[in-house]
Amino acid sequence: MSLSFPRHSNVLVASWSVFAIMAATFTWYPLLPLYLKELGAHSRDVGLAYTLLGLSFFILQGIGGILSDRIGRKRMIVAPTFMAVPCLVVAAASRNWLVVTGCIVTVNLLSSLQWPSFLAMISESSEKESQGKGFAFLELTVALSSALGPGLGYILLPHLGVRWLILLSAATLAGCALWRKRCLKETLPSQIAAASSPEKLKGFQLTRDILWCLVSFSFFSTLLCCTYSGPFVALQAGEQMHFRQEQINLMFGLSGLVAVVLSPFMGAMVDRLGAKWIYGWACILTAVGLYFWHLSDGLVSPILLYILPQCGYQLCFVAHDTMLADVAPSRNKSLFIGLLVMAPGIIGSAGPILGMYASERLGSQAPFLCVLVLGILAFMTIVPLKKEVSEG
Repeated sequence: MSLSFPRHSNVLVASWSVFAIMAATFTWYPLLPLYLKELGAHSRDVGLAYTLLGLSFFILQGIGGILSDRIGRKRMIVAPTFMAVPCLVVAAASRNWLVVTGCIVTVNLLSSLQWPSFLAMISESSEKESQGKGFAFLELTVALSSALGPGLGYILLPHLGVRWLILLSAATLAGCALWRKRCLKETLPSQIAAASSPEKLKGFQLTRDILWCLVSFSFFSTLLCCTYSGPFVALQAGEQMHFRQEQINLMFGLSGLVAVVLSPFMGAMVDRLGAKWIYGWACILTAVGLYFWHLSDGLVSPILLYILPQCGYQLCFVAHDTMLADVAPSRNKSLFIGLLVMAPGIIGSAGPILGMYASERLGSQAPFLCVLVLGILAFMTIVPLKKEVSEG
C-alpha cells in the first residue's frame, strides 16, 4: 500500500483551505446545540434547527453541480466563500437563536452550492488509479481540523466565548476566499462547458447500481445528520454524561487526532480493497461505536470510545467520495455528484427533528438505537451493488 500524498496544487489548496475553515469552525460548532439553548431555544427548537442545517447543506447541490458544469469549478468554489463571510459576522453579533440559526443555514446553503465543484475538481486533478488518495487527503485535512479545532476551542473558549470564536471563523473564511481566488486552477473540460444542458443530461441514467447507492447513502446521510453534523452527541455528552463544554471539545479533538493518524492508510485501503466494502463496514463501525459510546459513563471511557465512530466517519467519507467520483460520467460529473449527494441529504435532514421527537418520547437512548439500525441498513443496501469501484 502506497501512502504517498497528492502533489497537484488544486488538491493541496482546496484541501488545506478546507482545513483552515473547518478548524476555525470546529472551535465552536460542536457546542452549537448547547449554545442555541443558552440563547433561549428549547429541545424541539434545536431539533428543528439541525434539520434545517442538514437540509441546507444538501438542497442546492444539484443546482451547484449544474452551475459548476456551466461556469466552472473555480468560480463555484470562490464566490460562495466570499458570500459566507458576512453571514458569520451577523451570527457572531446576534443574541437571538433564530438569527444565529438563519445565518448558519445560509452559510450551509452556500457550501451546498460549492461542494460538487470541490469533489469534481479533486477528481479531475487526480489520476484515475489514485482518486482514493486524493479524496483521502481532503478527508485527512477535515480530520485534522476536527482534531485541532476542538483542541483550539478547549484553549480559547474560557477566554473568548462562542461569539468571538464565530467571528474568528469569519476572518478565516475571508482569508481562504482570497487564497482560493489566487491559487486554484480551473479543471472544467472545455467540451463540457460548451455543451448544452440537454446534451449533458444524455449521460444521466438511473441504473440499478445508482439506485442502490441512493438508498444506502440516504441511510448514511440520516446517520450523519443525527450525529456527526447533528445535535445528539453533544447533547448526550453535556446533559446525560455531564461533560463541561471544554471536555466535549477534548473528546472531539482526541478522536479526530486518531483519525488524522489513520487517514493516509484509509485512502490506500479504498484504492486497494474497493470503496464498496470499505464504505459498508465503516457504516457498521460507526453505528456500533456510537451505540456503545452512549452507554458508557465516567470521563475517560466515553472519550476513548468515541474514537471508534470518529474513525468510522473518516473511512465512510473517503469511500463515499471515491464511489461518487467513480460512478459519475465525465461529461456531467459535477451535476451527477450534486444530485447523488442532494437526494440522500434531503432525506437525511429529517433525522434530527425525528430523533428529538423520539428522544422526548422514549428517552435519550432512542436516537442512538436508531443510528445503530441506520448503520446496519446502510451496509445491507450497499451489498447488492454489482459494480465494484476503485478496486486497484
